[in-house]
Amino acid sequence: MRVFESLVAGLENIGVTAAFGGAGETCTGMMLALKHSTQIRGIITRHEQAASFMACGYAMYANHLGVCWATAGPGAFNLFSGLGIAMSDSYPMLAITGYANRHWMGRGSLNETSGRNNTPDSQAMFAACTKGSWIIDHPDQTCDILEQAVNTAFAGRPGPVHIAVPGEFNLPGHDVTNHRQIQRSVETVSPDPARVDEIAVMLADAFAKGKSVVALVGFGAIRSGANSAVKEFIERFQIPLLTTLDGKGIVSENHPLSVGVFCDSGHASAWKAFMNADVVVAIGNAFNQHATFNYWEGLFDGRTLVHINISESEIDKVHKADYALVADAQLAVRAMTEALDAKTGARTPAVVDGRDYESRVITPLPGAIHPARLAQIVARSGALRQAKSTVPEITASFMTSLLPKVAHFTVTSPSPAAATCRCPNAGSSSPMPGRISLGSAIISNWRAASISARLVSSAQWRGTPTARSACRSRTPTGRSWSVAATVAIRCRASS
Repeated sequence: MRVFESLVAGLENIGVTAAFGGAGETCTGMMLALKHSTQIRGIITRHEQAASFMACGYAMYANHLGVCWATAGPGAFNLFSGLGIAMSDSYPMLAITGYANRHWMGRGSLNETSGRNNTPDSQAMFAACTKGSWIIDHPDQTCDILEQAVNTAFAGRPGPVHIAVPGEFNLPGHDVTNHRQIQRSVETVSPDPARVDEIAVMLADAFAKGKSVVALVGFGAIRSGANSAVKEFIERFQIPLLTTLDGKGIVSENHPLSVGVFCDSGHASAWKAFMNADVVVAIGNAFNQHATFNYWEGLFDGRTLVHINISESEIDKVHKADYALVADAQLAVRAMTEALDAKTGARTPAVVDGRDYESRVITPLPGAIHPARLAQIVARSGALRQAKSTVPEITASFMTSLLPKVAHFTVTSPSPAAATCRCPNAGSSSPMPGRISLGSAIISNWRAASISARLVSSAQWRGTPTARSACRSRTPTGRSWSVAATVAIRCRASS
């Protein structure tokens, strides 16, 4: 078994299903090994930089090791941008690169990067943007180095690692004689029970004194898979949830306790909740530039800061924590919930202001749809659709004709469960049943609204089959017409 074949077999062993890279002489063995792999799909990119970013995306969304490869020299150097992102954003990633034949080291051979005699030092360069960089000196080191690299990538705060394979290992006579299975043995970073209890006592006291507590959640919680733990924590203790930009999605943005993004260009509602807070529980935060308004030193003045992070180096790096807990976010939040639950009784439901983007005044554009208005309607509609257990969809009745091109509807909703649309320009006296695709959920919360809807092409009718049939039978041409998602864009509520 050759070195690259052993590497690919080891990656199969830990569940990798895709690898991304660029073609080149010193990584030919990698491409051949991937060609014969039944598990890992090798994807060759036009530029190695793209391969490094694809590996980042794979690590982010597949929650597996992201793998990229490149040939020696400039091909390998093209991976640096993606490795830098993986380093700063905590993606477990492995870069495998070729390395010039070491028999010619120091002679300035093609793509030599030994650092000798005015050649670039690739090992120093990769060491600067990864958690660890190794060069395989002997084929029988392959499995040991791969195992060490993989465990380093996942240990503590995840990040990228690098392995270089010398060019002579592509030649016959350089076989791996001790190939074995790769073992992932990353130790979890568990919270210190004494620290957890100390934080729980402080939070219980804050609740008892009527102080305001908010949770500020970052990407570390998402990397940890702490979604359900965070949701249980904020619901049990009725804590408003703020997120950093890359912490969005830890809990549904439409959750009643979610108040939006706290950062540059974030939501005013999140800022208000933060300003009113006495205690901030920061979970998985690195307090980066845009999450701290350019490292504003007074951000936590007058507030008690609880900082939970898997990496000890992040604690006190930007803001001094009153209570620090070095632990995996999911384990920390679950332990904190359990400890605090024993010290806190039932909590009064929190009163949380809605996100401000749904109430901003937007200057109307005569005869046109304002993009911000469209964003408001879509956002509000999405929120109500997610709450469909309490807000029923409405099947409305409406009538119109192919002419004029714009039909004006008046919608009246006497109760949250019904609405009727009628058009003064209708060509038929009988209403045609259909579903208002975007407007239904919105109208259910309004007593009355005025809607201006543009007629779209005849092939885009979105009603029920019954409605389509009725429409065809009532139009002169026999064609169907539709009111598409724009039906609710020009809505205005009236009391």
